[in-house]
Amino acid sequence: MKLGSIISIVILISSCNNPQKNNEADSNNDLVQAEKKEVVASTNNKLKQEQNDNYSRLYLIDEECKLNLEEVATLFSLSASQTKTHIEVMAPCRFNINYRDGSEGIFSIRVIKTPQNAVQKAIENRLSSSTQKKYVKSSSHGGHYIFKHPNQGYLVLSHPNYANEIKIQYMVMVASGLTQTQREYVENKAYQAAEYLITKYKE
Repeated sequence: MKLGSIISIVILISSCNNPQKNNEADSNNDLVQAEKKEVVASTNNKLKQEQNDNYSRLYLIDEECKLNLEEVATLFSLSASQTKTHIEVMAPCRFNINYRDGSEGIFSIRVIKTPQNAVQKAIENRLSSSTQKKYVKSSSHGGHYIFKHPNQGYLVLSHPNYANEIKIQYMVMVASGLTQTQREYVENKAYQAAEYLITKYKE
């Protein structure tokens, strides 16, 4: 008998003698495929839901501030009685704030007029840039992107389906005298403001 025929017989016998092992492999593969399908279906449902949400008012340029004075006070954990003494309204959507620890800073929100194709291009560039992509976060819901300028103290909130971008300034570029802990605090508040805006204006 030829050597090739002997090897084939051995392999066949081995397979027949281990039906449980083969069945387990098939079962595991089916389970993996089922899990993949479940993840894909869940992702597609989430994307479909997010596409149905309307954020036209969020990115609309109008005379109203996206956050009122009370909302800004709440954001920085200031009581109603502290609003007048801790927050100075310098211009529509621009506030000077005395933080609870005694430090001072600015906080402002404005919608920047930007064509939709330019918004999309900016998002693509940030995500593909080796230096900028680490400063881009996806919002917790709604399909928005939040870009942090690395040294100028502001966030940019944008969505590829809408024209215009929202700039949230939480610190001036010039050294403000804030400690690292204070810088992290106001930066975190800016991220909270971005997420709050998304929730507030979802329709």
